[in-house]
Amino acid sequence: MRLIFVLLIALTVSGYFIGNSKPDTVKNIQYRRIVALAPSYCETMVALKESPRLVGVTTHCDLDEVKHLKRVGSFADSNLEIILSLKPDLVLAVPHPLALNNLRILRENGIEIFAHQPDSLRDIRDINEKLAEKLGIKERGLLLNRRLDQALEKAKAQVLSHRTTQPSALIAIAHSPLVVAGAHTFMAEIVEMMGFSNMATNPQTAWPIWPLENLISNPPDYFILMEGIDSVYSYQRLLRSLQLDLYNFGPALIVPKRPLFFSPSPVIIEDIEYFSNLLSRSA
Repeated sequence: MRLIFVLLIALTVSGYFIGNSKPDTVKNIQYRRIVALAPSYCETMVALKESPRLVGVTTHCDLDEVKHLKRVGSFADSNLEIILSLKPDLVLAVPHPLALNNLRILRENGIEIFAHQPDSLRDIRDINEKLAEKLGIKERGLLLNRRLDQALEKAKAQVLSHRTTQPSALIAIAHSPLVVAGAHTFMAEIVEMMGFSNMATNPQTAWPIWPLENLISNPPDYFILMEGIDSVYSYQRLLRSLQLDLYNFGPALIVPKRPLFFSPSPVIIEDIEYFSNLLSRSA
């Protein structure tokens, strides 16, 4: 889980360097040897049903569809020798500051780069559509985006169906210390689009450490443990330090079976649908 959190922070930072990437153009090319340098791109290719075009993927991509493929390092520290040996005609990358030099070298070797930073739902929609168009399957990208919108609408209807006011939520992503999703983060945007009001509104900090005393003085309507059920014991221990019981200290508790909304890719569609079902059971 700490690895996921580190990747999330790194991807947030990389958004400041998006201006270093060149705009993409749609070319009449049949891309057949694609390398994905971020887990979100692996997931997007799988969602578009185009994983057979992949010849190499990042170390952090563990989907069954790509387990047999060559590993090319991380999005910020890719192995140029391995990538070049794969003779890709397209590399899917995140314009992280630590990756820019390697991306420059790949371009100098005649390799086309598709580089976009997935910081928001709008970014995810844009990547779905632009990558699908580049691969000659634009309708599949549009279909993914329609599924995303439908999932959000269903979840919002579920959130608001049993309440007369907009419920507040605290979105916990780490427990030692208690770190929450703050304003302008991808994760908070999803939760807000589903009809919640995020309690962590300080625009200066994307992932603030939440004071434990706030859980007593200003508890949320919903306490969401995005780390999933494996983290419950740690949160129980955290709450006991305040002489509180995790399941009975006030807020409605939402605990998914697995981590949710950590990857800015089409996998969030299934996450949203699953989250909506959790809401229906907790209502």
